[in-house]
Amino acid sequence: MDGNPRLGWLRFRLRTVLVALTVLCALLAWQAATSLRWMNARHEFIGGALADDEVPKPGGVGSPNQWWIVYGGSAPLALWPFGERGVSSIQFTFEPLDAERLRVQSLFPEATITSTLIY
Repeated sequence: MDGNPRLGWLRFRLRTVLVALTVLCALLAWQAATSLRWMNARHEFIGGALADDEVPKPGGVGSPNQWWIVYGGSAPLALWPFGERGVSSIQFTFEPLDAERLRVQSLFPEATITSTLIY
């Protein structure tokens, strides 16, 4: 034996490992906080009604600004570890503004958003 370390073994100081682990934990905590904010925004839009498969927005069946949510499929990858359900479609009974449609699409990227005008 010539006393040289074997190639293939990585050598790190304990300080390097602790710094790398701290950075990894900080990144994971940031991702979790971002995902939880996204989930809270989704729940605010839905209105907290998560029990049924089809949920009308509060305001009554005759309300001109009613929408329906149909659950199904899988939630986005960042949300399913937290138990979020996927939404397959959102149907508005009115034509939402472009800004509102973009906001809904950003909250529910897995959903198909449609509008059916009811007179």
